[in-house]
Amino acid sequence: MFATFAAGAELHVVPQELLTRPRPLAAFVRTHELTHWLTNHGLLAELAQSDSITDGDFPSLKRLLWTGEPLSASILRDLMPRLPLAQFARISQHTNSKLGALTVTVESLPEAASLGNSPAIREVVTVH
Repeated sequence: MFATFAAGAELHVVPQELLTRPRPLAAFVRTHELTHWLTNHGLLAELAQSDSITDGDFPSLKRLLWTGEPLSASILRDLMPRLPLAQFARISQHTNSKLGALTVTVESLPEAASLGNSPAIREVVTVH
């Protein structure tokens, strides 16, 4: 948080009641013009399934980060064309805690059954 504020950015905490309502959640992201969004895989799956995100939506979004399970290739194939300006990346805890988190960036639309099987990803270990 402190780095966010030091850089002159804003931190928007999503209200709890929006976490189970895909359309109002999408409206929140749109209204607040988020540039970086950290969420979980379940919410992204719900957003994709509810068609709450339209083509070219969230024009200010530069990076979409999620935690938890890998997203299925079908969800990524649905979301990535709708958010063409955003970079997609998954953050997971590395098994060696000294290395911090493992970031998996999706480089292109995956063809495999899930993100873990896709040759279209690049793994980067981020040391904290």
